[in-house]
Amino acid sequence: MKFIRSQFGIVLLVLLALTCCKEREKQKINQLNADSLRYYQKGDLEKAIPKALEALKLSEKIFGLDDPEYAVPLTNLGLLYLEQGNQALADQYLMQAYTIRKNKLGDEDPKTLVSLLNLSEMYRKTGRYMDAESEARVVIVLREKLLKPNDTELARSYYALANTYFLQGKYPSAKPLYEKALGIMENNPTRLDNELSSSIMSELGVIYKREGKFKDAIPLYEKAIGFDILTYGREHPNVGMGLVALADNYYYSGNVAMAEQHYNQGLEILQKAFDPYDARLIPLYEKVALFCEKTGKPQKAAEFRDRVKRIKQVSQH
Repeated sequence: MKFIRSQFGIVLLVLLALTCCKEREKQKINQLNADSLRYYQKGDLEKAIPKALEALKLSEKIFGLDDPEYAVPLTNLGLLYLEQGNQALADQYLMQAYTIRKNKLGDEDPKTLVSLLNLSEMYRKTGRYMDAESEARVVIVLREKLLKPNDTELARSYYALANTYFLQGKYPSAKPLYEKALGIMENNPTRLDNELSSSIMSELGVIYKREGKFKDAIPLYEKAIGFDILTYGREHPNVGMGLVALADNYYYSGNVAMAEQHYNQGLEILQKAFDPYDARLIPLYEKVALFCEKTGKPQKAAEFRDRVKRIKQVSQH
């Protein structure tokens, strides 16, 4: 009996040691994923991707290739490659994550639906709009069946389909979906997703502007800018672009002073964020030049048009 007990004690100690080792490795994976996310939010994909790759390798070692836990770093890496523009690798990793979750968890599991929506996003960003619409509709049908009407995951599903329509210029189809998503987000102030809320408000603001509803667009852009500041910080290009869009709506609503103020704020951020000859500054400078012309400042308008010419000359060489 003593021998059996000692054997049992040794086995128990070994199991405890393995469990502690596995827990430490899980913590390391979580830290790597957090580091990767932090670098992504700073716009530094060159540092974000290696962290995600390291998390993937460690997850394979601990969980194996068909465990739903392995789908987490697969997803993170797929989304990073999508952001980088590497469509082949994004497709590979996101599809692998979806397949694992579908096979192990089932079609209606929340994590499977997240993976399906990630595929929809990939199709959307790579111009495969029919596939993007199809996947987003499947997710909406299942989430409407499984979730409460005010669940923020349902808002995310509506946004996915709305954005697919938006990118194709199908604004009448996109608008009610954006408004449904916005209503859900506004009714869940404790569960806000800053990035999602900003995207919904900014894109709905574009539609309102196209409809001539400038005063309705203004509060949407103001809130979107606030969310972008919380997510990225005050000096991020998204904040600068939002300020310029807000300035447009102030101008068309007749508030020239507020328009000028926000154009200047947006310019200051974007000129710091981009190289002086970055082509992304061209539409901004053209917009501000037109504003200056229409508000009786021809000299300033000429200065911005000269900047546009210089950028175009540099880009041609």
